[in-house]
Amino acid sequence: MSLIYPVTFLDMVQRAHMETGTAGSSPSTVVGQVDQINRLVAWVSAGWIEIQSMHEDWEYLRASASWVSDTTKTAYSTANCGITANTFSKWIPESARNYVTSSGVTSEIEMFEIGYESWRNTYLLGANRNTRTRPSWFAIAPDKSICPGPIAGTGYTFSMDYYIAPQPLVNDSDTPTSVSASVGASGAQGEIPQKYNMACVYYAVMAYGSYEAAPEIYNRAEKEFHKIMGRKLRDRLPQVVMGNTLA
Repeated sequence: MSLIYPVTFLDMVQRAHMETGTAGSSPSTVVGQVDQINRLVAWVSAGWIEIQSMHEDWEYLRASASWVSDTTKTAYSTANCGITANTFSKWIPESARNYVTSSGVTSEIEMFEIGYESWRNTYLLGANRNTRTRPSWFAIAPDKSICPGPIAGTGYTFSMDYYIAPQPLVNDSDTPTSVSASVGASGAQGEIPQKYNMACVYYAVMAYGSYEAAPEIYNRAEKEFHKIMGRKLRDRLPQVVMGNTLA
């Protein structure tokens, strides 16, 4: 247990218990709790979901998908791309590429996005429906499937990055990093500094203050929550870069 620097889900609930002055002993588990402790458990977990939902493009929610071409498919669902259900948020189109599987990554090329209607009206029209070759274009279908253009022949490996959907804290030992990494975020991208875990705690304390009609508790927690989130926003969102000069 670490009340000063909470690491796990249980640590955060225990810190929230201390911050709110909730009656009774500090909880020893997040599982099977009732009444006020159960509310603290729910509020800490809800805090982590809310923080993830504030921005789809947190750096630590970025992951990579890879899949091989199949001549029977004109589009590849997120499941076809190896992404588990309920873990997908959105694609990162500028990361798309493919290579000749037998040649390896030395044959890799970038792919460029076009609109879904343009893709459909070009590659699913007339004789183009039966063309199978190496694609250099793709579209994202309304159901978030990837549609290569031209339709891919055999022997190609595709890859594209995406952002994972918000994932809940469930077990005592869960951490924000572990629940993100468990669904695909790589180690370097998935690491979430522990110093930001207190945001989940203060979210729970705000919820407690609102529930108990205790404005002094709510206001203090709100101030600390926004202080931490301000630092996190500067640190963990993609950097804004200047675009290329116009010709």
